[in-house]
Amino acid sequence: MMGLTRRQRVCLDAVKAFQARTGQMPSCEDLRKELGLASRSAASTLLSRLEHRGAIKRIHGCARAIVIKRQRCPKCGHELKGPR
Repeated sequence: MMGLTRRQRVCLDAVKAFQARTGQMPSCEDLRKELGLASRSAASTLLSRLEHRGAIKRIHGCARAIVIKRQRCPKCGHELKGPR
């Protein structure tokens, strides 16, 4: 996975927090509200950029179909926990 921008990291953290809180992935509308964005298309664009960077996988045409990919260390292969 390539490095994420600050905004992409905030979006990814919001997706993880929403899933932890509700047990399901957020819709674009849920994500819009969580991040305080002006439109659903802004949330959709952020998700598309996260997918392009390899942080998530989406199944297009299905609601709430987001899979968070696990990050692995390129040297040893251990799962990364995130920033310290």
